[in-house]
Amino acid sequence: MEDFDTMIHKFDVIKDTHPQLYLFWVNYLTIKKQRFCDILDNANNMLQMIDDENDLSLEDIKKIFIMSQILYA
Repeated sequence: MEDFDTMIHKFDVIKDTHPQLYLFWVNYLTIKKQRFCDILDNANNMLQMIDDENDLSLEDIKKIFIMSQILYA
């Protein structure tokens, strides 16, 4: 997350001279940072839940991926 924060702070130098570009990039990076945090949370949750579960086949993983793309498009 430090990379996101560092990059966001780098845009401070253009805040006064290019406020629209500043807002665009800071908002974009903030949204991406939050989505990445959500992905990490989901990955950690999955790791905690699979302790007693069998592995999935590659075919099952493909089906789950396709269904998630349809449901969350």
